[in-house]
Amino acid sequence: MRRIGVMPGQAPGEQTALDLLRDLFVANTVFVLAACLVLLWASWHCYQRHRLPFLRVWLFGWLCYFAARLLTWLQLGPWRTPDVPAAVGMALSVVSQVGYYLHVVCVLVALLRLTQVRSFDVSVRIRSLLLVGLVAFATAVTCVTQDAPELRAPLRVGMRCAVTSIVFALCGGMLLVVGRRMLRVGPRVTAFALWSGAIVFGCYAYSFTFGSVYGVSAWVGAAEVLFVGMLGLGLVVWTQEDLTHEARFVGEELGRRNLELARAQRIESLGQVAGSIAHDFHNLLTVVTGNLDHVLRGDVDPSTRAALADAARAAQQAGKLTGRLLSMARQGVLPPRRLDLNAEVAELVALLRSLSGRDVELRAECVSGTLPVMLPPGQVEQILINLVTNARDAIAGNGVVTLATFRSNADGERRVGCAVSDTGVGMSEQVRARVGDLFFTTKGERGTGIGMATVRSLLEASGGRLQIESRPGSGTTVRLSWPESVAAEVPPPPPAEANGRVVLVAEDDVATRRMVRSLLERNGYTVLAPEDSQAAAAVLQDAGTRVDLLLTDVVMPGLSGPQLVQLANERRPRLAVRYMSGSVQVGSAGRLDGVPLLQKPFMAEQLLAFVAAALAADPRRSP
Repeated sequence: MRRIGVMPGQAPGEQTALDLLRDLFVANTVFVLAACLVLLWASWHCYQRHRLPFLRVWLFGWLCYFAARLLTWLQLGPWRTPDVPAAVGMALSVVSQVGYYLHVVCVLVALLRLTQVRSFDVSVRIRSLLLVGLVAFATAVTCVTQDAPELRAPLRVGMRCAVTSIVFALCGGMLLVVGRRMLRVGPRVTAFALWSGAIVFGCYAYSFTFGSVYGVSAWVGAAEVLFVGMLGLGLVVWTQEDLTHEARFVGEELGRRNLELARAQRIESLGQVAGSIAHDFHNLLTVVTGNLDHVLRGDVDPSTRAALADAARAAQQAGKLTGRLLSMARQGVLPPRRLDLNAEVAELVALLRSLSGRDVELRAECVSGTLPVMLPPGQVEQILINLVTNARDAIAGNGVVTLATFRSNADGERRVGCAVSDTGVGMSEQVRARVGDLFFTTKGERGTGIGMATVRSLLEASGGRLQIESRPGSGTTVRLSWPESVAAEVPPPPPAEANGRVVLVAEDDVATRRMVRSLLERNGYTVLAPEDSQAAAAVLQDAGTRVDLLLTDVVMPGLSGPQLVQLANERRPRLAVRYMSGSVQVGSAGRLDGVPLLQKPFMAEQLLAFVAAALAADPRRSP
């Protein structure tokens, strides 16, 4: 059977089969171009939505196909006249063939990128060489077939249709895998469309190479329009599924964030309540410790003295426990001071053992000597409580948590620190990389995702470093380190004698104010103790009243301690000022301006030494 030529018995001048085929191809191409426009719109819509790299390559590939098909339509339709020079026709043929092959290459690369086969991410140089090679190949085919009409259809059309059929079949398989992995219908529809395209181009390849183009071309041409339209439909469905999935994900994420926000607000509220309670509790403890100390200074029989001493120590310990609670609630904010890390850890061992539980053994291994470090009081407790709690939760059943201190001199920098190791389940690299992210937890509903975030923020604020070593099934070691404090402590100035010095006490709690006044007056000071901060401000504004020291609480109704200090600096710039407080809130800490603070509860010796040191450091008298 003849593929292309004059039908048997056809008279000269009648329309040949080739002419009918060309007219049919021209008409079919119009519908294919329309379907291509729909596909390009869908591809561009998807790219605008997702900005995925594979969609950019996919869109460029189908633009090449649209341009090549348009050139073919022009060659066989409006430009199929004798007036078109042969050289121009050959050039158009080369360009259209390059477009067809670029389309196949781009579709293959796009799908390889989608399936994350990164070895096919070619460089600009390889792309340029590929383009030059395609141009050379298309030029050679055009030149060879220019004077051989019987080879024109097999080499120009049949060969590139065969290549397209093979690539489309492969890409359809890859998209089907993607659709199953992503649980999407859109990729599967696109995969079936590509397989349909593979069948269409396979029929084209057979018809133009081995079989007859008569009869089958009309059916294949119609199928080509359908498969191109199906590709656009698959991308639209894919995009809509992604939008639905994103909306569902955003809704779930919003719900989760709302729960986390409510949890954080609840914790913040608890911290605020704890700060308020601690302020009043510390005032009560201050009264207890001050009066116990006063009684102990008198004539007391030994058995009563021992009982009172135990009560005083218990009150002091209660004050420390309250301070730890404030640190855990992030309400206590005190300026850094020189601490011995070994002493801090040793003092915490009993508390940490109670936290670790009966099934977990806590071992403490401290190096010899002192480990000086500049840290706010309570920060070591807060960090170690979080770390030991996490270590305990990582152990299923019996296990060991080891708390060790160390000194290092890496890279010429002297640092001190501690390490918390456990024999728990360990963690993967992905989990370890997220440790410290706010609200990230591996404990499910039992965790808040705040503990390690707090540890990381505290370390960053104090110049500390955090290192985590862990492997699944091999436990976890968390190392903390800070710069060693090498500067020697400046000895305090010798206490100044009272000699009738006038101390203005601004304290809103009646019992605390009475106790402080009594202690100071018994030791030779003249004390002014107005009922509230407004009355204390009036004393400061009275130029005729002598005041040598302003000793004020930080948190008070009316005027706060920082406001009184500001007033004192304006009216009496030579006046010594000091704070005393049981709870320094976060908002107040920034307004203390480096003024020394005596933390409640305190013993009589601490108060007297604090006042004497203040007057010795600032031996100034108000006019």
